[in-house]
Amino acid sequence: MNLEKLFSHRAKIDLYGENQAEKEVKRLEASLLKIEKKYKIQSWDQKCEDYTQFLKQANKQQKIKLLASLKQLVVERCFLLSLVKRYAKGQAVAIRLNRQLKRVGKNMTKALNQYNGIGEHTGQLPDLLEFNDIKSSDCIISSIFC
Repeated sequence: MNLEKLFSHRAKIDLYGENQAEKEVKRLEASLLKIEKKYKIQSWDQKCEDYTQFLKQANKQQKIKLLASLKQLVVERCFLLSLVKRYAKGQAVAIRLNRQLKRVGKNMTKALNQYNGIGEHTGQLPDLLEFNDIKSSDCIISSIFC
């Protein structure tokens, strides 16, 4: 994934000529050269077929991991919602449950942003997800993992 970062930073330099991006590119190129020397390998070009193939595979694996964590968060959210229904709004237990619901909701949106940030079309997996798509237990994620 460092190679992908390097190519994205090079593109930023071409567009903006930013000084900070240039430093980041130099740092990534230096670490890349160390790895190449250590393992006696040659780095791929961005247009190389092997690079694009492995990048797609890595993106697909990353999306699957994020979907698994999203599924866990959806189940936790549904369980917390079922517990909230049992208690009145002013009780201390209900207040703690609502805090946990907020925390789970934030984690879900963070994972959704990471998932949508990958942006590579992978075939069976959806390209973009929204909170409304996954907020219930009978969502898209359940159909993917079944």
